[in-house]
Amino acid sequence: MQCEMGWQVPSSSTCEIYLVEEQKVNCDCKLTCSSCEAYLHAYSCSCLDNSIRWNMCKHIHLICQYKKSVGENCMDLTRDEDEKKIWL
Repeated sequence: MQCEMGWQVPSSSTCEIYLVEEQKVNCDCKLTCSSCEAYLHAYSCSCLDNSIRWNMCKHIHLICQYKKSVGENCMDLTRDEDEKKIWL
């Protein structure tokens, strides 16, 4: 679900909801993900994998896929259209 600060992404294994935020920082880093083509520092997530281990987590990848499907390609995502939540 998109919110004022970013996107709320529910966990696939627990009842937690993670916040994925797009970072508005100009970064000279050229590291990009080969699967979603996003810059490594373009997003942050409140999950442990991203916030502590500094990995581009599956929640960020999901948001990148969602944004790409809305703006460019039609990719098959599992979404609850009534509540506009993105499920993992």
